[in-house]
Amino acid sequence: MKNKKMNMLAQQALDDLDVIMRTENGRRFIYAILESTEVETAVFSAEPYFNAFLSGKRAVGVDLLKNIRMLNDGHSLEMLMRNEAESARHPPDLEDDDLFKVDNDIAEVRHE
Repeated sequence: MKNKKMNMLAQQALDDLDVIMRTENGRRFIYAILESTEVETAVFSAEPYFNAFLSGKRAVGVDLLKNIRMLNDGHSLEMLMRNEAESARHPPDLEDDDLFKVDNDIAEVRHE
């Protein structure tokens, strides 16, 4: 009985993660968590307590990434999340005409 409940809760958590990963805002949120856990970084400190802290923090990110990859289309959602994050870091260069259009759009919104 206990195992069945644990499996149900684990599946519910995966379903919730799936819903989150299907939105751009959700992917941005999850990416921020992965960045804060330094999942892509090798962690080590000569100080044992700090090393344990860094390892624990990274383990949260590793577990989250594992769960993302378990989703249907999980790898695709992960790549989409990473591409969106990279695009946000390096937005395309805007031409002068594009900047003028953005300024006009902002002015129109302010006058409404």
